[in-house]
Amino acid sequence: MDDQTSIRRAQSCSTDEREAVREFHAGVTQPDMALVIFFCSSQYDLKVLAEEMRILFAGIQVVGCTTAGEIGLAGYIEHGITGASFPASSFNAVSGHIDGLQQFKIATGYALVQKMLQELESQAPQAGPENSFGLLLIDGLSMREEAVTRALQSALGKLPIVGGSAGDGVNFDRTHVYFEGRFHTDSAVLILASTRLPFKLF
Repeated sequence: MDDQTSIRRAQSCSTDEREAVREFHAGVTQPDMALVIFFCSSQYDLKVLAEEMRILFAGIQVVGCTTAGEIGLAGYIEHGITGASFPASSFNAVSGHIDGLQQFKIATGYALVQKMLQELESQAPQAGPENSFGLLLIDGLSMREEAVTRALQSALGKLPIVGGSAGDGVNFDRTHVYFEGRFHTDSAVLILASTRLPFKLF
């Protein structure tokens, strides 16, 4: 792939929040990013990490979650940050936030999906099940993963959805998703993306 269609990946093993975000930013930054996704250790001070994310990725759509270990270019680590950026030349992406998973209603998920599909279609009129997908990041301690995923997939129809649960190492205490510059609990983030590049969900 040429530079204009490349997905850029990066991983930082630094345990310092600001340094880790700076190293991650340096590795993934590219002109005109449609989306940045990251996965980070829950051992970080998440307020500090979020603040640095807001500063360095100002104006960029960024989503992420805490993990039980980060896998990236440096292999598997347990206190780091990893992720990727997706160029607007090859991707269109929209994201939405579901808060209060304990009170989640199917109608809430349906309304969010319809709104996001309209936003994606306005960006990419050609978007459809053959060239688009959904990615769900959800609080791993909510115990609502199956109900939420089932509701969202029903609303998405033939457009496939994949994803995973946020973790916090082996503590099973609090897990977080990141949306619009902040970490949230009892929440989920849904991304809908359309691309002209070939892809395979597994």
